[in-house]
Amino acid sequence: MSKEVAIAARNVSLWFIPILYCYVFILTIQMYLQAQLKSMIVGWLSASSFVLHVLLSWIFVTKLYLGVPGALGAMIISMWLMVIGGLVYILGGWCPKTRKGFIDAAFTNLLPVVKLSISSGFMLNLELWYYAIVLLLAGYLKNASVAISTFSICMCAGVAVGAGWQSLVALVNLGCYNVIGVPFGALLAYVADLSVRGMWIGMLCGVGIQTLALICITWRTNWDAEVEKASERLGKWFLESSEH
Repeated sequence: MSKEVAIAARNVSLWFIPILYCYVFILTIQMYLQAQLKSMIVGWLSASSFVLHVLLSWIFVTKLYLGVPGALGAMIISMWLMVIGGLVYILGGWCPKTRKGFIDAAFTNLLPVVKLSISSGFMLNLELWYYAIVLLLAGYLKNASVAISTFSICMCAGVAVGAGWQSLVALVNLGCYNVIGVPFGALLAYVADLSVRGMWIGMLCGVGIQTLALICITWRTNWDAEVEKASERLGKWFLESSEH
């Protein structure tokens, strides 16, 4: 990897640390508000954050000439203000029927939640690590700057998540991405001398096989049985209203 690419990657990665931690709060707040049928609030928060992001980016980059740090700084400020806005709405009393403070029931049956969280994190990390490995390998190709720019601009994202299938999807991701996609792409890029095209072919093969595998799993699933399982899980979490 060239020194120029390494220095740029180091500088940008430091700016992304607060952005990554921000997603922990953003996604949690969004799911909570959506569960309370308050999707409109999520929309307003997102729209406000977008407008602020555009405004700050224009000021920091165009007027103050801060370049990449200015653009990333604008992103950090707009995202964390959206988190603050969501917390103010939730903790400020606008969810009176569901937000009554912490009670003992919040610590009931935590093990299934922990298992689901670990599986979800592992599943998503496998996909992120896959793209990170692809970018790392691209950094050792000829014209590394061009190769990395190509992957950064054109890379797609997305993962199919079924009803409680996070552990299964994590295994599918592990096999399709790390066992098939990365080695095949590296083989085509370095051994077959296809450079960026080889990495792209390997990446697309991994994603394509993952998609086919998840389609097969979805097709063969007994959805009536899944509905019964979901009903049983909901029954465990049901709490009688204190108003009765």
